[in-house]
Amino acid sequence: MMPDEKAHQRVREPAPGDAMSTSAEAARRIIGRARETLRVLGITIRFNQLTVWRTPMAAFFTVIFPLLMFVLLASLIPGSVEIEGVMLSLAQFYAPAIGCFSIASSTYTNLGIGIAFQRDDGTLKRIRSTPVSATTFVVGQVVSSIVLAGFGFLMMILVGVLAMDVSFGAASQIPGAVVSFLLGSTTFAALGVALAALTPSATATPAIANITILPLAFVSNVFIPMDDPPTWLRVVGDVTPLKPFVSQMSNTTNPLLSGVSAWDWSNLGVMAAWLLAGALVGVRFFRWLPPVRKPR
Repeated sequence: MMPDEKAHQRVREPAPGDAMSTSAEAARRIIGRARETLRVLGITIRFNQLTVWRTPMAAFFTVIFPLLMFVLLASLIPGSVEIEGVMLSLAQFYAPAIGCFSIASSTYTNLGIGIAFQRDDGTLKRIRSTPVSATTFVVGQVVSSIVLAGFGFLMMILVGVLAMDVSFGAASQIPGAVVSFLLGSTTFAALGVALAALTPSATATPAIANITILPLAFVSNVFIPMDDPPTWLRVVGDVTPLKPFVSQMSNTTNPLLSGVSAWDWSNLGVMAAWLLAGALVGVRFFRWLPPVRKPR
């Protein structure tokens, strides 16, 4: 018998236990990577939250300012408004409406401005050189903004219930409210990332953010309840994400609108479409490095 044939005979066929051991090892590696990703994600979220709450101006305009707007508008403007054939006090109307505007400010405006400034001052470049992946960083930013938005909205509802005679929806409406909040806040967070990706510089981002979100608020029944707006205003509000978001949160948090379905698929579909568009633009045009300045 030739030596190479003897060597071939000494090769042991893999036993069934070896395959199981390999699979178990692969599973352990996957679980280990998932735990490490979640750990880094938690650190990222915690860092973002600390940054906001240690910056008084950011905390004020994100949480306190919308709350002041709600209290002032509901207190100083008397009367009621008819929504879906039901007469509501202005406090009952403004609680979810300004709450949604607060969510949009926490996600779209603040997130877009924050990422743009982090890009231009070199923070993103330094983060990219660390073990933190791009996906973990962006998801951490988005989740942190959604957590802050949820806190602001809950504060709005709490103040409304305790001080402004606002009623909250029945328990059966809570699933619709949770889904509407998650979809709406994630949609505006995705649009915030897209905003940061498309703006040419950080200094231009605040102006672009405000010039896009503030007009939408006026055509989306946030500050002024419009009973019979012009057709073009109604169409603009219906096809942009803020009005469907306000409508969904009003339908799911207001007990007086219990006859209105909490699952308005047209509203949910519009928000989902904007979520997809924002995510695609953000992924396609996101930049880690600041724009190169051409010498004059």
